[in-house]
Amino acid sequence: MNRLLVAGLALLTSASLLAQSAADQLSTLLDKTNSYSAQFQQIVSHAQGQKGEKSSGKFELRHPGKFRWEVNKPYQQLLISTGKELWIYEPDIDSVTVNDLEQQLGATPALLLSSDRQSLINSFHINAKSANEYVLTPKDLGANFEKIELRFANGVLVELNLQDSLGSHTQVLFTDAKTNIKLDDSRFQFTPPENADLIDNRRHTE
Repeated sequence: MNRLLVAGLALLTSASLLAQSAADQLSTLLDKTNSYSAQFQQIVSHAQGQKGEKSSGKFELRHPGKFRWEVNKPYQQLLISTGKELWIYEPDIDSVTVNDLEQQLGATPALLLSSDRQSLINSFHINAKSANEYVLTPKDLGANFEKIELRFANGVLVELNLQDSLGSHTQVLFTDAKTNIKLDDSRFQFTPPENADLIDNRRHTE
């Protein structure tokens, strides 16, 4: 066999093994966390260099596929994944949106934290910057972000950075994190307010 071809195949094999290893490493970190609760501060910087969009709140997660992302300041917003559906509630405009969860992994960064290994591999290219830092690039060209970086400390998620397709950068810092604690089922359930404007994007089957 041609030496150049052999060398090329060796490089491809090596790259595949490295990617597989990164996916395994990240999955191991996430699998150790059956539940997670933390305060967060989010800072959005725009491509033009503008900085100052800050928000804060609480993030709760429970495997498999459930999370609660609650923004308290400077406005209120609530995202809840029930494991089957993703609900988004904006009290200021009394609006509720619901989507099938299976359609949202590549579009909702918080979902990847409660995903299994195969879902991660199916949805993202995964590279390890170190044992505690990982870069995820969505395979879906229609995703609304270009990459996500996750940083861990002592096996616990402490930072998430997101670069979107318009050049904006979002940094999320997690504090007071607690792992593998009991989180009640009610934290991951949602009933729309009676008079809210409901946008239902679920695929209904007869």
